[in-house]
Amino acid sequence: MLVLEQLRQWQSEDSDAPAGWRAAWERALDLLGPAWPTEEMRPGTEVLADGGAALTMALYIVSREQGIAPADVSRAQVGDLIDRQGETDTEIPPRWESRLRALGHDPEARRWPRTGQRPGAVRTV
Repeated sequence: MLVLEQLRQWQSEDSDAPAGWRAAWERALDLLGPAWPTEEMRPGTEVLADGGAALTMALYIVSREQGIAPADVSRAQVGDLIDRQGETDTEIPPRWESRLRALGHDPEARRWPRTGQRPGAVRTV
């Protein structure tokens, strides 16, 4: 299975998600498609799929907070969201979860296949 196929599978699982989340998936796939056209899922590449899902979440968070379309989110805005701000890698997910909660979502509503968290967890609470 290609990394992009895995991402598309996750995208299809979120077909009932809010329009902004679906648009974030589309934008992430538009950005990643040219970079990973033939990258296959194998040991070590699952991080690419997880990163693609995280990009989707970043696009969604920024677009909702800024009131813009995911396609209008800049690389710098995603970079600002990803910035550790002196945190360790393990401290970043709770910060993103807090931002999702502020947008009215429950980040724990669904699960990621490997990490216990699912970027599609954008069900309104």
